[in-house]
Amino acid sequence: MSSSLAVVDWIVTNLVDDVDAVEIIEAEDPDGTLVYEVQVAPDDMGRLIGRRGRTAKAIRTIVSAISDEPVNIDIIG
Repeated sequence: MSSSLAVVDWIVTNLVDDVDAVEIIEAEDPDGTLVYEVQVAPDDMGRLIGRRGRTAKAIRTIVSAISDEPVNIDIIG
């Protein structure tokens, strides 16, 4: 498990209520960008995205800061 994946997993599992519904899939775009598809329970979507997307943006900022390559995080309900 890469360090950026571990950080995403730690942040997401600490924010949501239904930890068992969390699923993170690691993929790669054709242009080489690393993509984490974070799937959570529908009730936890708002908690993970935050007001005006601030929580999601903060997660993306943290992961981009610790990663050596470009990272994109997609939140799926």
